[in-house]
Parts: sequence; C-alpha cells; structure tokens
Amino acid sequence: SGLETWEQTEELLCGFITDKMDIDGSQIEFQIVHRLTYARSRPQPIIGKFLRYKQRDEVLRAAEKLKGTEFRIREDFTPKIRDLRRKLGKFVVDARAEGKTVKVLYDKIKIDDTVYIYDEVMKNIKPLRSLNYSSPLLP
Repeated sequence: SGLETWEQTEELLCGFITDKMDIDGSQIEFQIVHRLTYARSRPQPIIGKFLRYKQRDEVLRAAEKLKGTEFRIREDFTPKIRDLRRKLGKFVVDARAEGKTVKVLYDKIKIDDTVYIYDEVMKNIKPLRSLNYSSPLLP
C-alpha cells in the first residue's frame, strides 16, 4: 500500500501470520520482505524470503488454514519450474483419479513409491533412475 517501507511490510506480514495462521509471527525471521510492485492486483502481493527453512515450511504447512478465504500463500518458483509443474499437473490429476498417492516434489512427482521426472521429448513422465544402495560398490 502506497509508500510502505520494507519494515512496515514485514510487520504487516508477521501480523498476518499471527492472526490468520496461528503461528507466532514475531518469531519468524525474514531475509527480506517486499511488495510485488509490478502486480496488477490491488493490494499488491507480498514476497517474503525466509531466513530459516523450518519456519518457511511451518508457514507453508499452515497455509491450508487459509482455504476458503481471499488469502493464499505459495512458493515463488521460476518461470521454468512453474511451466514444468504445470506439465506434471496432468499426471498428478490422473494418478489421483486412479486412487494413487501423489506428492509434487519441486520439479518431480512421486506416485506411490516411485519418483518420476517429465520427459520433454516424449511429453510424458518417466521413472527417475536411482542408485541401488543395497548393492556393494566394489566387487
């Protein structure tokens, strides 16, 4: 809003976390908090870069408390990762429709116990090859 300082924006965000998410916002440490100035929406969204991953994860987990409200909290991904996650979305929906357990892992998806990556050439997902840790490295 207007000519808000970074400190004022951080104070506003900490108050929001306390009031809406049942987390003590005064204990959250940010590297920087600012508004997205080029956003068309009003009020402009707030970007907060957390100093501690545990605190970030706690806030992201508590974001479900905002369902049904006008507010949302989400991670800020690069355009490349957003595009990849959008492509993976179809496979997430299909797997869930089949009753499988699905989790999105940054740029991959886990369906039941198998991790998949998106194959740009085949326009499909393929299992991620992983090392077999049970086999000895030396003969």
